[in-house]
Amino acid sequence: MALTQIEKDSIRTFVKEQYLNGNWQKVDSFCHFGLSDPADALHDWKRGTPLVNNGTTHVPKEGREFNGIDQWIDSMYNPSNDAINVEEHNANVGNYVAKHENTNSIVNLFSASSIKLKFNFQTKKFTHSIHAEEKTTGVTFKSNTFYSTDKDSPSIQHIRKNGRIVASSSITTFQAPPNSTLQIGRDEGGTNYFKGILSSFLVGASVYFLHEEFSKALKILNSTLKEA
Repeated sequence: MALTQIEKDSIRTFVKEQYLNGNWQKVDSFCHFGLSDPADALHDWKRGTPLVNNGTTHVPKEGREFNGIDQWIDSMYNPSNDAINVEEHNANVGNYVAKHENTNSIVNLFSASSIKLKFNFQTKKFTHSIHAEEKTTGVTFKSNTFYSTDKDSPSIQHIRKNGRIVASSSITTFQAPPNSTLQIGRDEGGTNYFKGILSSFLVGASVYFLHEEFSKALKILNSTLKEA
């Protein structure tokens, strides 16, 4: 099954806009899980390679549905081997949460050694790290939101909602970039899993990346794809 005309047009518009504002050149990996064809929905737009699905369900026009028990996606992106724009003190990783279900546990958006973003429903707090030690902060968790963690200097890391910084943490211990692939929807040890629908995944640089512009364009893309 090929891309629909609406999908082709919306993808072209999104990529062109991000290229013209300089964002696309700073992206290492981007995938939108909500395309109508399951194969297309696991295709990395930037690298031209497929991601590996481990049980998640394709929901056309929305994303991939995770059961919160044992399903996840392997991004096939290893920061130590595949980085083009990502650097030790310049990195940005995010997921668009289309839907989430409240649980009594911790849910992971993505994880790989020194990079992670997870939410604890009991404490109502996020834990995040990006080439640094883990930090925990009280940030609300909502659907239809692009969550990311980024590092744009040796001394500070952030959590962002829809591109806007909502929490910043000082870094005291540098950690090397992971030498393993980023896992979407679970922690690296396979203990905590995300429950709900994720619609996209991003890896790239943070410095000079227009975070809010990217998030706004992504929301428009999501809305347009629902009409495809």
